[in-house]
Amino acid sequence: MKSIFNKDTDGVGPDGAMRRPQNEGQKTIEKYHPLITIEVGDISVEIVTKSKELIEYLIGKNYQPYNYVDGDSKMHSVRSESYRYDNLLFAPNRDRL
Repeated sequence: MKSIFNKDTDGVGPDGAMRRPQNEGQKTIEKYHPLITIEVGDISVEIVTKSKELIEYLIGKNYQPYNYVDGDSKMHSVRSESYRYDNLLFAPNRDRL
């Protein structure tokens, strides 16, 4: 599977933290609406995008987040507090595309 992130401008930064997709990654999201998975988990580094911001960014791009709970996929609700380690799946909300 091809990454939607440009290694020079998107994705994992030199500090090992995820940044919002921009440039080619953003174009891919808007044109192809791929399924996206992200690993969330907030760390105490100011320059790192918080998990909540990434989730809200993808929701703003008409994606619905899901997580795996008790053996089943459930719609994820954005948390007000920091995120601990988890993986979320984002599926395009076809009704809003």
